[in-house]
Amino acid sequence: MPIQAITTSATFQLKSSSAGYVQAINVSAPGTTWTLKLLDGPDSAGNTKTIFGGTTGWTVTAGVQPVVWPMPFSNGLQVVTSGTAGELDILYQ
Repeated sequence: MPIQAITTSATFQLKSSSAGYVQAINVSAPGTTWTLKLLDGPDSAGNTKTIFGGTTGWTVTAGVQPVVWPMPFSNGLQVVTSGTAGELDILYQ
C-alpha cells in the first residue's frame, strides 16, 4: 500500500483513473493554518468531487485523523493543501 508524504502546499495527483481508498492520514507536523482536501477524480470529463475537507478544506491537526476508514474514491485521488505546510502522510490503495 503506497504512502505519500506531503510537505508543501500544492495539488497532488496520487492516483489517476481508477478506484481505491484512503486508509489513513497521519500528521507529524500540522504547519500553520494548513488545510487539506481530498478529491475523487478527475473523471474523464475533468470533474472532481470532494470526499474529505468540505468547501474550505480541513484544518490540519497533529495525529491520526478522525474519519471513517477506509475512505473510497472512484476516479483517482487528488490532494489539495494550502497555507503554511507541515508534514503529513497519506496511506492509500
